[in-house]
Amino acid sequence: MTIFDKLIHLAAEILDVAEEEINPLLSYEELGADSLHVVELLSKVEDLYGIYVPDSAVIEMRSISDLSVWLEDHL
Repeated sequence: MTIFDKLIHLAAEILDVAEEEINPLLSYEELGADSLHVVELLSKVEDLYGIYVPDSAVIEMRSISDLSVWLEDHL
């Protein structure tokens, strides 16, 4: 499973929706996620990949697609 696919899976799990309902280009808000959902997603990502995602990077990442690109650049 690619990073991109894993992020879609995690987001769907956190938001309690089908993976098909996750458009990775939409902002977290457009997906129906609030700040707690985003924190939960980032926590799972950090645990899964053993990487710290700094707050400054989080501010710039508005979507799952953005997060995927950041992870690919930093892993």
